[in-house]
Amino acid sequence: MSLSALLLTRLELPVDIIVKIAFYIPDATDFFKFLEALRPCYMLGPLEHLYKLGLTYDRNELWPILVLKSSLVDSVDRYAFEEIVKCYSHVEVEEVWTNVEWLQKNISPWTKIDWIIRNSIPTAKVLDDLINVRITRLSFVFYDEVAPTWWSDILPRLPHLTSLEAYITSEEEEPSDFFECVAASNQIIDLEIDVSHYEMRAEDLVHLTQWFQKQPVRKFVCFSGDWKAANMNTRQAFYQIMFNCTTLETLKLSSCHLDYVDLTEIVFTMNSLELIDCELHLSQVETLASRLEGSKVTHFEYDDNRIIENDGMEYLLKAQSRTGIKYLRLQSTRLFGPRWPTLAQWIEKSTLEVLFLDGSYFPSNGVEILALAIQNNPTICELYLDYGTIRISDLRRLIESMTHPSRRVETKPIVWKKYYGKVPQSDDLKALKELAIKRGGEFIIVLQP
Repeated sequence: MSLSALLLTRLELPVDIIVKIAFYIPDATDFFKFLEALRPCYMLGPLEHLYKLGLTYDRNELWPILVLKSSLVDSVDRYAFEEIVKCYSHVEVEEVWTNVEWLQKNISPWTKIDWIIRNSIPTAKVLDDLINVRITRLSFVFYDEVAPTWWSDILPRLPHLTSLEAYITSEEEEPSDFFECVAASNQIIDLEIDVSHYEMRAEDLVHLTQWFQKQPVRKFVCFSGDWKAANMNTRQAFYQIMFNCTTLETLKLSSCHLDYVDLTEIVFTMNSLELIDCELHLSQVETLASRLEGSKVTHFEYDDNRIIENDGMEYLLKAQSRTGIKYLRLQSTRLFGPRWPTLAQWIEKSTLEVLFLDGSYFPSNGVEILALAIQNNPTICELYLDYGTIRISDLRRLIESMTHPSRRVETKPIVWKKYYGKVPQSDDLKALKELAIKRGGEFIIVLQP
């Protein structure tokens, strides 16, 4: 019996307290280890059903958010799901449920519900029934042609909806009055859109501007926002209200056209800012770096291959120590060019806590320069490498620099994500992990297909 189980047994805590303790565990692996440790003590109560479901179902779909699929209503595990769903404060419902009565009967009226729709449209009856279900987040993806006005039917029927994610990838489908519906909403404060095959019109930007003016917007994410069709005045009005929104916590723009936008009056009040391939000119990057000074941004991600051969990246790194940025992610396939030694000097002088470098190739000479910069830096405690090609010896060098005895940071993990190419020998990876542990750090490899 584990020490935690033994202590809880002697305390003779009631089941409801055990359930509350368990639900404070954020990680699925740790959560089920906790259940397994307590199971011999017969203290799990309704969590016994969850433990048994974890033996046959994907545990990541059981915790921390319970994923509900319509097929479970007719499964042998229906009773187990009905017993545990009442314990959750947050669940995810996938696809269109025709048995809305089951949701109403078994889910607490205070539970937040994420509704995920993929290539299917709910009937009018289902929509009418869902009005009494507390759906707070809606995410839909359509790859085929669908009815262009369905969202004008569904959004007014979800009075608790605060978060909306829309991915429209069909070339046949146009968002029609989607942005008008968002602007008319009285509760949506989180919006994530992917309009890869749609050229946004001037009226779309006007509606988004109205949404920012009307709502205390908390999060805005836009992929492939092609708004060049709008005139410069309309675009600038949108930029001003978006970047200067005082309630905004997270802003992510990917493949959005920000060239020629005037950043001189931008305040950047959000905590997290991501600008991915937004076609900024060098002068804009210089202004961006200066405006980040004194801003509230603590998490910053930047990717634009156009500026790596000039002073753009240096502007950002040079300004970092005068900002509140603690998490910095830089992405470029040409990061380790002639200017890399200069950039590394600013990394060494930075006050960063997390450094994330993203690219496709990590040359040995670039590794050595980075290793020396990290070794002499007093604050960087996490290093992420999103590179496909790097030598085992270079990874060893980075582990040694992160865990150098002269560095007094508390945590020292090095995470390497590998997406393609030959997988390193297991013995090599084991040796790297053992080296990191021996030196008080941690080496993690994430293999992606």
